[in-house]
Amino acid sequence: MRPLQQIKENKMKKIIASILFVWVVVGYANAASYTITIPDNIVNDVIDGIAFQNGYKDNIQDPDDPINTIPNPESKTAFAKRMNRKWIRDNVRAWEANQSQKTAREQAITDADAKTETIDVR
Repeated sequence: MRPLQQIKENKMKKIIASILFVWVVVGYANAASYTITIPDNIVNDVIDGIAFQNGYKDNIQDPDDPINTIPNPESKTAFAKRMNRKWIRDNVRAWEANQSQKTAREQAITDADAKTETIDVR
């Protein structure tokens, strides 16, 4: 894997892709933790890339005055962290849904086999 410092061309795609390579430390405690280490010289590029790819806005519509905008109360850094949590959640949800569908299908086939086991065609 090339060092993150070499990522200059196609910055956004490569930086976002590198976020996916996450070290997960799983222990016997109630929670696992993971850390993403980003070199200081590109941390702003990473945050800006995540913000851009996920639709962050520096200013948002003022809830009290829809004609005007206000500074976004969520910082880009907080937004980027939230998007990482969302990415993890979305992947776990997809996995769980896939496993549930697989289990349900297998059970339906087993049930259908049991129901039709004694059918005799002459």
